[in-house]
Amino acid sequence: QNFLRAMMGQLLSRGTLTSPTKLTSTLGAITKNLTVSEDWSTSDIRNLAFSLRSMSTDDVTFLTAPMKKYATTDSGASVVILARKQSHALWQAISDDDIAGYLAKYGDKTLLGSPSSVR
Repeated sequence: QNFLRAMMGQLLSRGTLTSPTKLTSTLGAITKNLTVSEDWSTSDIRNLAFSLRSMSTDDVTFLTAPMKKYATTDSGASVVILARKQSHALWQAISDDDIAGYLAKYGDKTLLGSPSSVR
Protein backbone atom coordinates (compact mmCIF):
# COMPACT_ATOMS: atom_id res chain seq x y z
CA GLN A 1 0.00 0.00 0.00
CA ASN A 2 2.84 2.38 0.75
CA PHE A 3 4.29 1.64 -2.68
CA LEU A 4 0.96 2.49 -4.36
CA ARG A 5 0.56 5.61 -2.24
CA ALA A 6 4.11 6.75 -3.06
CA MET A 7 3.59 6.04 -6.77
CA MET A 8 0.31 7.95 -6.76
CA GLY A 9 2.00 10.87 -4.99
CA GLN A 10 4.75 10.96 -7.61
CA LEU A 11 2.25 10.86 -10.46
CA LEU A 12 0.21 13.68 -8.97
CA SER A 13 3.15 15.87 -7.96
CA ARG A 14 4.72 15.76 -11.39
CA GLY A 15 1.56 16.79 -13.20
CA THR A 16 1.31 13.46 -14.99
CA LEU A 17 -2.48 13.30 -14.89
CA THR A 18 -2.88 16.78 -16.35
CA SER A 19 -0.41 16.36 -19.19
CA PRO A 20 -1.58 14.21 -22.12
CA THR A 21 2.03 13.54 -23.18
CA LYS A 22 3.20 12.48 -19.70
CA LEU A 23 0.05 10.46 -19.14
CA THR A 24 0.40 8.55 -22.42
CA SER A 25 4.02 7.70 -21.61
CA THR A 26 3.16 6.67 -18.05
CA LEU A 27 0.21 4.53 -19.15
CA GLY A 28 2.48 2.77 -21.63
CA ALA A 29 4.95 1.93 -18.87
CA ILE A 30 2.22 0.84 -16.48
CA THR A 31 0.37 -1.39 -18.92
CA LYS A 32 3.63 -3.10 -19.93
CA ASN A 33 4.31 -4.02 -16.31
CA LEU A 34 0.85 -4.72 -14.85
CA THR A 35 -1.81 -7.20 -15.75
CA VAL A 36 -5.26 -5.69 -16.12
CA SER A 37 -8.56 -7.12 -17.20
CA GLU A 38 -8.71 -7.86 -20.94
CA ASP A 39 -11.80 -5.70 -21.33
CA TRP A 40 -10.16 -2.70 -19.62
CA SER A 41 -8.36 -0.84 -22.41
CA THR A 42 -5.59 1.71 -22.24
CA SER A 43 -8.14 4.37 -23.22
CA ASP A 44 -10.34 3.29 -20.29
CA ILE A 45 -7.36 3.71 -17.96
CA ARG A 46 -6.55 7.08 -19.54
CA ASN A 47 -10.14 8.27 -19.10
CA LEU A 48 -10.08 7.20 -15.45
CA ALA A 49 -6.78 9.03 -14.93
CA PHE A 50 -8.13 12.21 -16.52
CA SER A 51 -11.21 12.03 -14.28
CA LEU A 52 -8.90 11.96 -11.25
CA ARG A 53 -6.63 14.82 -12.30
CA SER A 54 -7.84 17.20 -9.56
CA MET A 55 -7.29 14.60 -6.84
CA SER A 56 -4.49 14.71 -4.29
CA THR A 57 -3.08 12.00 -2.03
CA ASP A 58 -5.02 13.60 0.84
CA ASP A 59 -8.23 12.63 -1.00
CA VAL A 60 -7.41 8.91 -0.83
CA THR A 61 -7.75 6.56 2.13
CA PHE A 62 -5.70 3.38 1.98
CA LEU A 63 -7.22 0.44 3.86
CA THR A 64 -6.58 -3.25 4.23
CA ALA A 65 -9.48 -5.60 3.54
CA PRO A 66 -10.80 -7.04 6.83
CA MET A 67 -9.09 -10.35 7.44
CA LYS A 68 -10.55 -13.31 9.32
CA LYS A 69 -7.56 -15.66 9.15
CA TYR A 70 -4.72 -17.08 7.09
CA ALA A 71 -5.25 -20.50 5.54
CA THR A 72 -3.60 -22.96 3.16
CA THR A 73 -5.26 -24.55 0.14
CA ASP A 74 -5.09 -28.28 -0.57
CA SER A 75 -2.32 -27.52 -3.07
CA GLY A 76 -0.29 -25.67 -0.42
CA ALA A 77 -0.95 -22.09 -1.49
CA SER A 78 -1.29 -19.49 1.26
CA VAL A 79 -4.55 -17.56 1.21
CA VAL A 80 -6.19 -14.87 3.27
CA ILE A 81 -9.78 -15.49 4.33
CA LEU A 82 -11.69 -12.21 4.59
CA ALA A 83 -14.09 -11.41 7.41
CA ARG A 84 -17.33 -11.72 5.47
CA LYS A 85 -19.62 -9.27 7.33
CA GLN A 86 -16.99 -6.57 7.70
CA SER A 87 -15.86 -6.99 4.08
CA HIS A 88 -19.42 -6.55 2.83
CA ALA A 89 -19.65 -3.41 4.98
CA LEU A 90 -16.42 -2.10 3.43
CA TRP A 91 -17.57 -2.74 -0.16
CA GLN A 92 -20.89 -1.02 0.65
CA ALA A 93 -19.08 1.95 2.21
CA ILE A 94 -16.94 2.26 -0.92
CA SER A 95 -20.07 2.12 -3.09
CA ASP A 96 -21.79 4.71 -0.90
CA ASP A 97 -18.66 6.89 -0.65
CA ASP A 98 -18.88 6.58 3.14
CA ILE A 99 -15.48 5.37 4.27
CA ALA A 100 -15.71 7.68 7.30
CA GLY A 101 -18.84 5.83 8.43
CA TYR A 102 -17.13 2.48 7.96
CA LEU A 103 -14.09 3.61 9.95
CA ALA A 104 -16.32 4.98 12.72
CA LYS A 105 -18.04 1.59 13.03
CA TYR A 106 -15.10 -0.78 12.56
CA GLY A 107 -12.15 1.27 13.75
CA ASP A 108 -9.48 3.17 11.95
CA LYS A 109 -7.40 0.66 10.00
CA THR A 110 -5.94 3.19 7.60
CA LEU A 111 -2.38 2.97 6.34
CA LEU A 112 0.03 4.66 8.69
CA GLY A 113 3.40 6.20 8.01
CA SER A 114 4.72 8.45 5.35
CA PRO A 115 4.51 7.63 1.65
CA SER A 116 8.08 8.91 1.42
CA SER A 117 9.20 5.78 3.30
CA VAL A 118 8.90 3.95 -0.04
CA ARG A 119 11.00 5.25 -2.92
